[in-house]
Amino acid sequence: MLSSGDSLLIKLLFLLGPALAILAVTGVYSWFLINRYTKAISRLYEMNFNSLETERKRIANDIHDILGNKMIQINSALSNAEKEADEKTLREIRSIRSHFSLFNSEIGRSIEFLYLYVFKEVGHYCLE
Repeated sequence: MLSSGDSLLIKLLFLLGPALAILAVTGVYSWFLINRYTKAISRLYEMNFNSLETERKRIANDIHDILGNKMIQINSALSNAEKEADEKTLREIRSIRSHFSLFNSEIGRSIEFLYLYVFKEVGHYCLE
């Protein structure tokens, strides 16, 4: 025969057993949902970053094409002016060419930084 203490434990087991099972199933299902939504958010973030990366590269290409063309024209005009310049004007043209060379290297460095990094993982960058 069961004692009153054993009977109480059996009643508690019948009451708490289903509650503990529901709690365990809810915990597993919550973990599954959190994992699923975390992956979905990561994919959305990556898609958004990739579209930003594409736009950044397009802007870099546009800047490169426009400034490259204008720099060639300026360089050509300076070369033509050097051919017909007197000594004083030649010094000024060389000074302009020196400043233009610095400008050219700064623009080149800026465009290079626009091309330099590419997205690999959420929050991580590496050289292309």
